[in-house]
Amino acid sequence: MPLLCVDNLHVRYASGGKILRTVDGVSLRIEKGETVGLVGESGCGKTTLGRSLLRLVPSSEGEIRVDDVDISRFNAKAMRPYRKRLQMVFQDPGGSLNPRQTILTLLDTALKANGFPSRGERRELARDIIVRVGLAESALDRRPHEFSGGQRQRIAIARALVLRPELIVCDEPVSALDVSIQAQILNLLLRVKRELNLSYLFISHDLSVVRYFCDRVMVMYLGRVVESADVHVLWREPCHPYTRALIEAVPSTDLARRRLGTSIKGDLQSVAEQPQGCRFLSRCPQAAERCAWESPALRPVAENQYVACHFA
Repeated sequence: MPLLCVDNLHVRYASGGKILRTVDGVSLRIEKGETVGLVGESGCGKTTLGRSLLRLVPSSEGEIRVDDVDISRFNAKAMRPYRKRLQMVFQDPGGSLNPRQTILTLLDTALKANGFPSRGERRELARDIIVRVGLAESALDRRPHEFSGGQRQRIAIARALVLRPELIVCDEPVSALDVSIQAQILNLLLRVKRELNLSYLFISHDLSVVRYFCDRVMVMYLGRVVESADVHVLWREPCHPYTRALIEAVPSTDLARRRLGTSIKGDLQSVAEQPQGCRFLSRCPQAAERCAWESPALRPVAENQYVACHFA
């Protein structure tokens, strides 16, 4: 049984008299021990989807099942047991860590709120996890502003890990860091995944990072998944024109990759300007009349590869 199953998830909100669909009918599965990448341009709904899985953003429709229990309508009290199992690492550790609290207090607050009554036990768990992410025990008595950006991200990872979760949603966890520090954080995430048997939903706009880090990839455009495949299949044989354009934009010395010949024009539309048919219509180099009125369904084109395109 998959650890997490999401079926036909929608996140909508009203703005200016319109209903905006930031997540529109997304389904996904994450197995135990699996890392699933979620890629796409800024504004396509990746972060909203990730937050909705943890009930940080309310969903409008659909199911979010953990071990076959639908948590999509749970209140705060009912969600409490699942907070230990589902955690998140945010993009900006400077904004997600309370600057007035010591690192020990940040970790201790999470442990105390989730049923660890012994102060000594909480201190020991905090010490263990801060050392596991590569910082000295003395870091517990310092505050976030005393650390570098990479160290703060290690602290954010420690806060997510301290409750021993099963799934962590990583929302662009390395995009704000220098390239050399990015590699250190990715290797840390890979190491603790092996040690603690974690699953990840890894949100990123950088396909080269996703290629290195993930087992399977979902490509998102304007609230919908347009392609899903194992990472090596997606990189070798992308089917959707948007996926091909994203991969072509990754710097490469592979001449065959550079000859894909796919490029897209214009910018990502607003969620308020979604067309009736294919979401990619206005930017697609192979759009036809059918695309204007019929939205393509996500369908299988090969083993473990699904594409939402009429011509794939």
